[in-house]
Amino acid sequence: MPGGFTLMELLLAMTVLSMVVALVFSAFRIAIRAREKGDEYMRRARESRLVLDRLEQQLSGIIQSDGPGHEAPPDAFQGDAGGLEFLTRTSLVPARSGELIRARWRVREADPAQGEKPGKTLGFHEAAETEWMTRVLGTDQRSSGPDAVEYYPLLTGYHEIRFSYAEFIGPLRRDFAASRPASLKETVPVDWRDEWDKIGEEQIPPAVRIVMRRTPEDAPTVLTVPLHKFREK
Repeated sequence: MPGGFTLMELLLAMTVLSMVVALVFSAFRIAIRAREKGDEYMRRARESRLVLDRLEQQLSGIIQSDGPGHEAPPDAFQGDAGGLEFLTRTSLVPARSGELIRARWRVREADPAQGEKPGKTLGFHEAAETEWMTRVLGTDQRSSGPDAVEYYPLLTGYHEIRFSYAEFIGPLRRDFAASRPASLKETVPVDWRDEWDKIGEEQIPPAVRIVMRRTPEDAPTVLTVPLHKFREK
């Protein structure tokens, strides 16, 4: 028919149109995935900043030995891969502001009944030291202490959350750090331990590190909190 299209031309036009539509949808999918990845990155950055700020804030008021006659209690700081417990003057709960606080940050398995995502959860318990002594130590079982006070979750649904503690290696120990605040960014030999239960002058580690990984495939997020005697000036 004059002015019409042949079957071959129609098939060719439909093929080209299908390819264009496929390319457009592929571009949309790539854009959506890129945005989702960007949103996920920002969400993780916010979560990391939340944890870093809260832990740094509470550790800034930590109780530690300041020389003979001013020793901290033997249990002023203890830590393992699953969390840490310490005495601090800084509370994250406004109602306890100004009190001597015993805080315990712990990693535990998520509780779906509380609306938590499957995986590991990081949160903290805290109570005034007098309250802790009455409600927890009265049982003479400090290890069961966190169950006696409220747990405040900060992160949930992570594949891995692990604590470790910095220790200076060799001759660089607290006598050096006391005279010149050491920066962990400098070439200072540091070993990271999974447990910390020292007493005396070395009771408080130079820094606490948290390694977090949401899925097994993710690169780990590493947060380092220097304790206040070792902060850069």
